[in-house]
Amino acid sequence: MRNRAAVAGLCVFGGILFFLVSCGSPGPDVTQQPPPFSYPDGPSGAIAVSGSNPQPMTTRFGQNYWCWSNYGDQVQGTESLVSALKLNVLRAGGYNNDANTSNGVDPFDYNQIDTYIAYSRAVGAEPILQVSLLADFDGVTRPQPSDAAAIVNYTNVAKGYGVKYWEIGNEPDIYSDQGSYPGYTVNDYANDFNRFSQAMRQVDASIKFVGPDLAWKYFPNVSGANDWLAAFLTLSSGNYDVVSVHRYPFDAQDSTIANALADAQTFSSVIQGVRSDMAAAGLPPNFPLAVTEANISWDGDPSHSIATASPQTFFAGLWVADNLSTALQLNLWSVNYWSLSEGWTTGFIDATTKLPKPSYYGFQMISNHVGTTLIQATPPQGFSVYASRNATNDTTILIVINKNATNNSETIVFSGLPTNPTVPAYKFPAYSLTCLTIPDNGSAMSVWSYTQAMAADGQPPERLQ
Repeated sequence: MRNRAAVAGLCVFGGILFFLVSCGSPGPDVTQQPPPFSYPDGPSGAIAVSGSNPQPMTTRFGQNYWCWSNYGDQVQGTESLVSALKLNVLRAGGYNNDANTSNGVDPFDYNQIDTYIAYSRAVGAEPILQVSLLADFDGVTRPQPSDAAAIVNYTNVAKGYGVKYWEIGNEPDIYSDQGSYPGYTVNDYANDFNRFSQAMRQVDASIKFVGPDLAWKYFPNVSGANDWLAAFLTLSSGNYDVVSVHRYPFDAQDSTIANALADAQTFSSVIQGVRSDMAAAGLPPNFPLAVTEANISWDGDPSHSIATASPQTFFAGLWVADNLSTALQLNLWSVNYWSLSEGWTTGFIDATTKLPKPSYYGFQMISNHVGTTLIQATPPQGFSVYASRNATNDTTILIVINKNATNNSETIVFSGLPTNPTVPAYKFPAYSLTCLTIPDNGSAMSVWSYTQAMAADGQPPERLQ
């Protein structure tokens, strides 16, 4: 997360969708209805599911650890909720880690590292630990490679934590914009990244580096300063193991229902653009690519979170489910959302009540149900549909997002499976997230559903059958 006092503007990159993840246009951007959310029935259609080209599901489910110090240690007591998300990786990063300040109280020092590692282990997630480029533990001194090496020594040698994944700085493409290092360039960052990574590997040669964690300057075919990624990939070649960027697609006022429900295609195009930079730098198609920070908006200021799909809303929960499912289809190394719990609305768990928000449930529906193998699905108008197979290859799992302001009955047609089951048509509620688990042998499918009404009541997704 960037410095909330000085945030650079975001832009979106258009392009051609190369993997079908959604179809059609969502409904109008209407204000959420009051309960009981009565919508009319819409036209019937079909979902086509093909098992002819299965691909392994390799994406890691990730989150960002937030926060500590005078914010009140808002992750304390969330361990059981976070464990239920089935995270694979948990990143400790962001502006405050980089500047070693949390409103001037308590640096992210060795004691905080101990707490973070203990939390990561408690929730079953692999740590991704960021070292600072802006300020050392005193919040003033500019860190040197020897300081980062000392952190690796403490973490992996003295304490034996075995942290495998490391980052160097946070969103360096806006260091100059936010006043941290005026005139700081991609060449400066690549030089810092190279010096720091090499010093850290001298302490532990087994560690891997995730970077450059750019805020937004990673758009190919844009001249000048808007594509740091292309230069970094060349200047730091051999020193990074996972390429990483951040993505917050909308400003606060643009976090609307229509934008949220249409963003999957834009996300796919953005990733296609990043991969084109990676290919131009000579990286193979399967080189790991991560989105290490993501949310519908960077701006979770409660006074700004008043749009119909602001981060705390049901429609932001649908955005998370759509975004995470798209990330799986795009074979990302990980996607890490911002964040676990905080005072701003971007936290998945309310900092005061410790209750999950809709974004939590959107994430959980995917991480708890997706199978080990991805297959293809062709959705009807106004839907996103994501298909996978379970580990024993005898059951299909469908994640279905109805983006229409109508209840739609859909017939599911299978092909290319060991046995193609026949199932009755299912009516998907308007604006809903549904998981169908469909056995090949014709036995009854199970259904999990998350709707506006459930979110309005503060309820989790419900198993209907």
